[in-house]
Amino acid sequence: MKRPNRETKYNFILELKYLKKADKNKKDEATKEPLIQKVEREAREQLNHYLQTDNAKRITNLKAWLLILVGREWHLIEEIPVV
Repeated sequence: MKRPNRETKYNFILELKYLKKADKNKKDEATKEPLIQKVEREAREQLNHYLQTDNAKRITNLKAWLLILVGREWHLIEEIPVV
């Protein structure tokens, strides 16, 4: 939610996911989907859900970012378009 009494050029919503380095090449047991792809898909879904809330729609100059860290390495850093 936007902080009161703070004027900024942009407001941000971040979805941060972490995956252990040892799990980088594992697959989901139920779906056989690579775990990293499952984490990314679920993060996108969650971020898009947040962006559809009334609170998010009221925030001006909103930027959304998806960040996935695998071990100590960034796997994905992507700005998601806000419509």
